[in-house]
Amino acid sequence: MAYQNLFFICSNIYYSTMREILEEFTTEVKRTDTSYIVNYTKGDYSGYSQYRLVETKGLIKPIKQRFFIYENSNMGDVIEYIHQRVGLSNEDIEEVNKLIKDHPLEVLDPYRLSDDNVHSVKELTWGTSKEESNQEE
Repeated sequence: MAYQNLFFICSNIYYSTMREILEEFTTEVKRTDTSYIVNYTKGDYSGYSQYRLVETKGLIKPIKQRFFIYENSNMGDVIEYIHQRVGLSNEDIEEVNKLIKDHPLEVLDPYRLSDDNVHSVKELTWGTSKEESNQEE
């Protein structure tokens, strides 16, 4: 049990260090017709993460919720920069993935509350909806 607690503490310190390194990058948010893109730049290193803002309303209670859905990213340069600073290994991949998906969401959080560029969950193409299935018959 003590080993697990020590691993958790070391893991949190390591995650915090990687996070501090990531915060050395300049971030810029760009909006397109359908997405929000968080660009990261620091010298010759750059990367981006792309998300779509969607809104859904509860079926029983009419409570609206807004959230971002991950679409795409290219953070190879950013990961390389972190690797040069702290020496990443294969065991670190889970922490790095968490970091490069969580940080852009924190940057985008203020945009989640704005009224523009919001999509309904129904607009997303995750497959055929029940209504579409009925129309085809």
